[in-house]
Amino acid sequence: TMMYLHAALTIHEAGGTIDESTVKKVISDAGGSPDDGQVKAVVAALKDVNIADVVKEAASMPAAQAAPASGGTAPEAKK
Repeated sequence: TMMYLHAALTIHEAGGTIDESTVKKVISDAGGSPDDGQVKAVVAALKDVNIADVVKEAASMPAAQAAPASGGTAPEAKK
């Protein structure tokens, strides 16, 4: 799924039109094998989305803090 979103973002950044044939071409040119159902789903999901606004909004969000790598104890399971 991320591959299809990445293809759509690449097309957007290049100034292209996000449609089924372009998404398939980007994925194929990158060495992938596009799935028609996934391509249709992503193109349909992004149809009415203003990608520039979404990217701008995401860039302004604070980054999540990472959990400690080690040394902590695991939470107890609920009983």
